[in-house]
Amino acid sequence: LPKDKVEKHPPLLTARLQALIEIGHAEEVQPYLEMEQPPVEEYMMHCLQAMAAQEAGKPQLVAGHFAEAISACGSRPGPLRFVGGYAERIGQAQAAIAAYRQLMAWPAATVEAARRILPLASGLNDTPLVRETLAQLAAFMPGDVNVALAAAYFAGVMNEVTAETKSRLLKLLAEQPANPDADLVLALLELRLGDAGAALTRLEARRPEWLQADPRRRAVYAATLGANQQREAARLNARQVDLT
Repeated sequence: LPKDKVEKHPPLLTARLQALIEIGHAEEVQPYLEMEQPPVEEYMMHCLQAMAAQEAGKPQLVAGHFAEAISACGSRPGPLRFVGGYAERIGQAQAAIAAYRQLMAWPAATVEAARRILPLASGLNDTPLVRETLAQLAAFMPGDVNVALAAAYFAGVMNEVTAETKSRLLKLLAEQPANPDADLVLALLELRLGDAGAALTRLEARRPEWLQADPRRRAVYAATLGANQQREAARLNARQVDLT
């Protein structure tokens, strides 16, 4: 589209300016960044300024521009999605998380925002944020078996399991159709609660294809074999865990 028409459509103009920054033509973008009343929305302009700072080798400025972008969004879900996605695309996980955490306050987007936060937080090894996000999801969707399984699995990985963790999950599973991950999570909980025999019985009742379909299942199976003193089998299974 001609430049004059693009300038009448903020999202198109933002995409054009982003492309110019990416191909090294930041000098064409700079006049827009310096305008008192730029032809794109404020949150978009702050995103572009963040990207320009990153491309210019000024990482100390990037976080500040994204903070301003999030502030300019207010509580509007569309802009917050834009800022979060933009930050993800240029590798700014912390800024993306900040945008999505603000998005979580909008009930219709709580689940969506949490699902975006969890892999980013896991990638940063931010255990407290993973725990907090799962707790928020569980409070928002108390009867959702997938959320309960995710929270229980995390508790198992972090060795924060109690007998109540398992009993709550069993009660929920009894009320809803069986989930393919139920045995994985229950076995991990049993392993953490010191009942390695029950965990092994549960896992070995599943077909081999089930164990092979998810590296988490293979990893829990290897740990369970080890806890049952089947060390050679545990080593063989551990070697088959796909860590990529």
